[in-house]
Amino acid sequence: MRRTCVLGMVAWFGLLSCGCTSKKAEIVLVVDNNGLAVYGSKVAFVKDGRRMRANVWLPGTIVIYRIDATTGGGEKATGGSVYRVNARYRIDKIGAFDASKSNEDLVRQYGATPDDKKPGRESKP
Repeated sequence: MRRTCVLGMVAWFGLLSCGCTSKKAEIVLVVDNNGLAVYGSKVAFVKDGRRMRANVWLPGTIVIYRIDATTGGGEKATGGSVYRVNARYRIDKIGAFDASKSNEDLVRQYGATPDDKKPGRESKP
């Protein structure tokens, strides 16, 4: 009985770790010359002074940079690259993308569905 319980826990942790390493995300951000486009069904909004803003800089969020940019934390990101926000709220590069693909195709590839685009755009990064 004990052995079965231990094997069950090992299998559960294995499935949990596989889910954490997937490239799919619930929130995908696309940074381009027009600012920041937000996609995803799990986006929450928080009050920032007198206005509401999307609370999207969360661990697991995918950020697709079409242009070179600097994050709020001072990290430099290169255009044509895809990053994931880690548990320390920093970005880790996970790959590059074909610049000829549309935002909708990239969002579909990395997780969120293009239909989940939130209205409007955030300010430029």
